[in-house]
Amino acid sequence: MLFNKAGGNQLPGGGTVTFTAAFYSDSDWLCGSATSEPQSASVKGGLLTVPTQAIKEVLIPLQASTRYLYGRTLACDSTGRHVWANARPQATVGSLNPSNIGSNIGGLGQITVNQPQNQLGYSWQASGQDIPFGSAGSPSNDQMYVFQTVSTLADAENGLRFLPSGFADNAPIAYDLRGEPHGNHFYIDSGNSLFHLRKIALDGSSGKFTLPAGVSWGRFNQPIDACIIHPSGVAVGLNKTNAKLEVLRLSAGVADQDAPLAEIYAGYGSRPGLLHDPVGLAPTVGSGVIVLQNADDNLNVPAQLQAFDLKGNPAPIFAGNLAVVPLRAEDASVTCLAIATESKGFIYVLKYLGDGSQAAQYLLDIYAPDGSFLAQTDGLPAGGIAVNLWRTLYTLDFQQIAKPGDGRTEPSVSVWTPTTP
Repeated sequence: MLFNKAGGNQLPGGGTVTFTAAFYSDSDWLCGSATSEPQSASVKGGLLTVPTQAIKEVLIPLQASTRYLYGRTLACDSTGRHVWANARPQATVGSLNPSNIGSNIGGLGQITVNQPQNQLGYSWQASGQDIPFGSAGSPSNDQMYVFQTVSTLADAENGLRFLPSGFADNAPIAYDLRGEPHGNHFYIDSGNSLFHLRKIALDGSSGKFTLPAGVSWGRFNQPIDACIIHPSGVAVGLNKTNAKLEVLRLSAGVADQDAPLAEIYAGYGSRPGLLHDPVGLAPTVGSGVIVLQNADDNLNVPAQLQAFDLKGNPAPIFAGNLAVVPLRAEDASVTCLAIATESKGFIYVLKYLGDGSQAAQYLLDIYAPDGSFLAQTDGLPAGGIAVNLWRTLYTLDFQQIAKPGDGRTEPSVSVWTPTTP
């Protein structure tokens, strides 16, 4: 801790002082500091009390040497309570099981984060949930789509909420990264195949979500596999099967019958503005999105990033005034899994090499905002990613949480942080 004295008098005789606290990483990189307001340097009783100070963090830079380090994973203790633990996941895509018999994770959805409320939401498909399909009926243990939210802080169960009922079709959950508790946080209600966008509150309540009935913020035209809430006030959805983007302008909640329909863009193809084997999408710093695409042998095109504006037009945001850039070439076949972006425009891509049977085959690529490759980390066996404003990475894992008494089936999530310079 350093202090600067003003006023001309020596401690403890008087004058004023300001106190500055500096915080360093293990590599002696300055990662935060705090400076007090000037205060009297007069000492009473031989003790000068340092005032409480707010720490100003420094954003960790992303560079070619950046690697993401494992931090912690969501687990359950002996009482069934969710806790953050040092239990690095090892399960891979091969652990997915669509069976209705027993407790099986059939598929992973998407993961989303809201920073002001420290909430992490994620969706998945699994058997062994012991809740009904829809708002009526008896509890079922068949494969269904569900989602929940947990706290990113020390107490994971602070604000943990789960569903009172599940869905037969995919029901993605998407938070506004910077939004307030009652802001633009939504899930897609796939019940009755109407795909309404419905709001949920992140007010710190625990237990079961209260799902709004009959109030919609708009609806999509087809099943949506991935959805984001764009900072410009729209929801953008992706249908992987039809290679379609849908853009829904957010407005106030209305009765279901009055809900506006999303606009449909793209379609299957190789030219800019069309999509081939799309995997996921993420917002750009400007007004648009980036779509991650797997390679398509039928079209003879590689795995790519493609940028769109919110009217479905190719957006030339990458180096060379391009709207499409290929992913980094690898020595083995690549399967793309998920994409995320952070506040300065850096792009994160999660993928695996070969058959994805080993944790070391899972790679996290980081691309600069211009689409150029920057850095890579191996050993992140997960199916989904989200990044907060401080570049903390959250993964939706293939690992199933072990619970006492065979509690409901759910995947783990993990926290990763970038190395400092």
